Amino acid sequence: LAVPILFMLSAYVLSYRFFRDKDSSIVVASAFRRYIRLAIPNLASALLGYLFLRNSLYYSAQASKLTLSTSWLGAFYQFEPNLFLAVKQGLWDGFFAYIPEVTYKVSYNPTMWTMTYELAGSFLVFTFLTLFGVSAKRYIVYIAMMFILGKSHYAAFIFGLIISDVHNSEYGRNICQYLERRNWLSWGMIGAGFMIGDYFPDGRNY
Repeated sequence: LAVPILFMLSAYVLSYRFFRDKDSSIVVASAFRRYIRLAIPNLASALLGYLFLRNSLYYSAQASKLTLSTSWLGAFYQFEPNLFLAVKQGLWDGFFAYIPEVTYKVSYNPTMWTMTYELAGSFLVFTFLTLFGVSAKRYIVYIAMMFILGKSHYAAFIFGLIISDVHNSEYGRNICQYLERRNWLSWGMIGAGFMIGDYFPDGRNY
């Protein structure tokens, strides 16, 4: 559940200034910077993982025996450290060639699979803003994209776009003011969201 929430927040942040200022140059500038802004921390995490593995500072194998998670936790960091592989994962594999079922067994950061979606989802946001960002019919496109992407992680990016769009409208500001006066309703919605998202086996789609 935390992963689609992250993707939703990413789309919200990436589109906020555009919906606030209606300035297309913001989209272009963000698109040019996006890979670099994601690659730097991704590479740093891979290099840190390399240093930990090389100095035998991971204890996932020992922890897996205590938690009986040998098929998952016990599979992490069971390979020889390789600096070239760490750099390659940080700059390329994490974005363009990460296969969760295979790559995580030799990954310096097993959560790196999210970067594939993060980069592609970011450009999904940029493309939408460029083509439909100021169109009066963009809400029709939102609905169509939800039907197309509803069972994938990319749906979270569409939700983030919608929230950012509504939040920057007069209607959205009125909603915010209404909820600020009724904290119990806000907390109730948050609680219901977490319950539904965590309860169902495929909760991410909720």
